[in-house]
Amino acid sequence: MLDGRLKTLHPRVFGGILANRTKLDHMQAIAEYNIAPIDLVVVNLYDFLGNPGIETIDIGGPSLIRAAAKNCASVTVLTDPKDYDEVIAHLFATDEVPEEKRVALALKAFEYTALYDAAISKWLRDKIRSGESIFPLNDASH
Repeated sequence: MLDGRLKTLHPRVFGGILANRTKLDHMQAIAEYNIAPIDLVVVNLYDFLGNPGIETIDIGGPSLIRAAAKNCASVTVLTDPKDYDEVIAHLFATDEVPEEKRVALALKAFEYTALYDAAISKWLRDKIRSGESIFPLNDASH
């Protein structure tokens, strides 16, 4: 929807990520709305860091990352392909990722989204200071 700008911001997705599995009312609510719990969130953000621009600012990805990291008691979040093999090995061996690993990955995720947001802020600040437009030349909709 909206040329790909709206993909992931949906209650069925975020409800499945954010439900506190220790709270009966959370589990009843997601069951009532036929929302499946989500145990693993893997996000590769738009490449703003390599290709800065208004259209490469990822909105849904950081939201998914932050939701999963917030609920690391139940959800594993992956933001770095270097972590895939270790998490896959845990899942094959025990069908779960140890709590200490989920917490470490949550920290990594929050650090990554902070870096991403800082890069966006710097890019926008630099554009304002230089007087350059942030809008692509072929986008007359702004």
